[in-house]
Amino acid sequence: MLIFFCGHGGAKGIVLENEDRMAEEVDPKILSDLFELFKGTIECVLFNACFSMPQAEAISPFIGYAIGMEAAIGDKEAIEFSMGFYEALVYKRSIEDAYKFGCNAAKALSNQTNPFKAILIKGNYSHLSTTDFELIENVENISAKRILILAINPTDVPTMKLDEELREIYNVLKQPLNNKEIVIEQRWAVRFGDLHESLLYFKPHIVHFSGTGKEDHGLAFEDDIGKSVFVKTDPLKEIFNLFGDKINCVFIMLVIQMNCLKLYLKK
Repeated sequence: MLIFFCGHGGAKGIVLENEDRMAEEVDPKILSDLFELFKGTIECVLFNACFSMPQAEAISPFIGYAIGMEAAIGDKEAIEFSMGFYEALVYKRSIEDAYKFGCNAAKALSNQTNPFKAILIKGNYSHLSTTDFELIENVENISAKRILILAINPTDVPTMKLDEELREIYNVLKQPLNNKEIVIEQRWAVRFGDLHESLLYFKPHIVHFSGTGKEDHGLAFEDDIGKSVFVKTDPLKEIFNLFGDKINCVFIMLVIQMNCLKLYLKK
């Protein structure tokens, strides 16, 4: 069982509504006493609210995992964290991995003045986790080399000929494609959140970025209306670290070369 709290938090943690529909702070001790009655039955409790660490710490002895926020969080960061977290669970990743995916998605939107600070607490019943399985296989030929091509062409940057680039890649790889030695998956108009889902689903050996970037700003992804959202090195590094040695190579082909992004290669 997983419990998800989505709402507001104050100086002392999460708040609920009282009978007059006014905000009322939740005493961590009362919440602790409540969860003690259900100890050993709840896998994870996620407090997706500002300053919710007191409650997360209080209930952690009685559950598998508790996740709380150390600081204030914006709506967009909270949404991105939730999406990354549940997306990983859908693909059978562990609670700990799901937490990392969620943090990585949210950190891409946070800034230096208000950094995203979610904390995972491992409780006394973390052995309850049932999601730490191998990823399901979802490509026909699992022995083939899988290449994921991510095309990113925001509307507020000069138009790039990504379709021509992709055509030439296919021309070079015609024979192995026909022999099913290579499988290519494409994603267009990629948002940063799409990267998580694509890597989880396709499980590529090689990831090929085609798009644009800005020196000292990072790689340009798209937002929900097609505008540029720049992601620096750290969020990208964190997400690829989650896949261990499953990805052999990440190739970044950008219109504007950047100092903050380098070729990522594992052997």
